Amino acid sequence: MLASPTLILSDAPGISREGDDTGVITQGLSSGSAGGGSGAGATIGRARANEAYVTIGENVITDYTVQAGQNGASSTCQPEFSVSGLTFGARVSKIDDNGFVTFSISPTITAATRTQDIPNCGQIEILAIRSLESGGARVRDGQTLIMTGVISDSDNQVVRKWPILGDMPLIGQFFRDTAGSRKKRELVILVSPRILRDDEGGAYGYGYQPSSSQSRDFLRTNVGSQPQ
Repeated sequence: MLASPTLILSDAPGISREGDDTGVITQGLSSGSAGGGSGAGATIGRARANEAYVTIGENVITDYTVQAGQNGASSTCQPEFSVSGLTFGARVSKIDDNGFVTFSISPTITAATRTQDIPNCGQIEILAIRSLESGGARVRDGQTLIMTGVISDSDNQVVRKWPILGDMPLIGQFFRDTAGSRKKRELVILVSPRILRDDEGGAYGYGYQPSSSQSRDFLRTNVGSQPQ
């Protein structure tokens, strides 16, 4: 189980704030962003109310941008980061009156498999990526949609041998050892939409219960006397 996030979305496609969501995933948030700190430009919430995004993992260096120095100065290496872990986006298109939810999802799993040296800069991580972009899916409230078929398959073979002796015909097999392994992984995604109804659980929705006795008496007197 890589993650089990819960996203609360509206089916209203309108823009809830100005700005672009591109590049937000790797920026990170900081309390000093308003003053131009390291998190400047990061955003809280998606631009549209019917979209949400979850990121679980860490930022790793996957490339360097080399800038040539001027007037005899040495070149500089600017690292470029990518997420190693799970990113999961979802969009709700429509919630029907008969209890069906139409949505689309875009999960991506990345993992560092090896490193590579960049001359005069340092090491970068090579990421293995498994990604899925779904079309529109229509699922009844409370039912589970199972999405699968994203498979990674790898074969590894390691040969250990004595120098020269391991390469000799016939007797060379006694001086070398071969070990192999095969891994097959399949990504399975389970999505269960649930409709939150604000007309259930009390007059104010979601089982609201006032804390003070005065508030409870006020609600009992006024709400109870309203015509049905």
